[in-house]
Amino acid sequence: MAFVPTGDRGAGSGPGSAAMSHAPAADDPFAPAALRAALRPLFPAAFPPHGRGIVACRPNEYGSSSRGAVVTLGAADGTTAEWLVKLERDRPDPPPRSRHGIAYEARVYATLVAAAPVIAPRVAGTVDLGTPARRALVIEHLPGCLRVGEAPDDSGIVAAAAWCGRFHAWSAPRAGATDLAFLARIDGATLRAWSRRAPAVAAAVGAVTGWLGRLVALHDERVGALLGSDAAVVHGEFSVGNVLWRDGTIVPVDWESAAVGPGALDLAALVAGWPAEVVARCRAAYAAARGTGDFDTRAWDAAVLHTAFRWLPAADGPGGERLPAALAALRAAADALELG
Repeated sequence: MAFVPTGDRGAGSGPGSAAMSHAPAADDPFAPAALRAALRPLFPAAFPPHGRGIVACRPNEYGSSSRGAVVTLGAADGTTAEWLVKLERDRPDPPPRSRHGIAYEARVYATLVAAAPVIAPRVAGTVDLGTPARRALVIEHLPGCLRVGEAPDDSGIVAAAAWCGRFHAWSAPRAGATDLAFLARIDGATLRAWSRRAPAVAAAVGAVTGWLGRLVALHDERVGALLGSDAAVVHGEFSVGNVLWRDGTIVPVDWESAAVGPGALDLAALVAGWPAEVVARCRAAYAAARGTGDFDTRAWDAAVLHTAFRWLPAADGPGGERLPAALAALRAAADALELG
């Protein structure tokens, strides 16, 4: 069978990279023996003497900030099934934290996504991989999907905005449900923690931060308007990288940032970087689908700025090479708001 290791979304990872051109070490969580030991209890009928076991393993072509592999299991009758095994990250995100881990994501799928009127991959469960054991989510792999930004035209992004509006309309009345009490809450302290992180990140690379301080002050002043908008259960990272598109169907993945908070945050994450005309169409599609009016200008400004602050990578962390471009995007926002 064909086995290739998988890597983080940083340099050297992804299909075809040199880092994936050799078999995993014996102590790697994705080594054949580790996968077999972890998956057999979940899929006993797929392993000998009933089935053919693992017949292939390849990188997750959709990419992720977590290591993952698509594992193909073979049945005795010759049919196969593909499952994505998503591994817990090596260490939790530093504060301010938005991603809450594999166990949290599994619970979101079981209690929220499974009950929602949406198309979603099936979840087989969680397993422990490797030594020392690390938790992994085992979820149905959806072949033939594109990220929503790769759809043939901007109909994909507009369809995702409408999906977002329908989901928030459904989830808003459930935000206080007992079975969802475990969800994180996005409050003013959470939002301000992200904005106040930005000047320190910029200073670490010697960036001029005067305009950035003014942008932080504007964000923090408008947070009240954002929190005053209609709350819902939000995806939490509803960016184009986490929204799949197949034949017109929208399928969000990576639910470990789900939380109760302002719906504008999901939409702002989705449309970040898109032309103003497309953003306007997305806002209209969202409002129509949710059955509400458009967002208050102050609330929308805060949501857009929060998205930009949150996506600032630390210079010495994963994606640090993107920091100059991210700061440039923030500077453009400052200029648009006449804070330069």
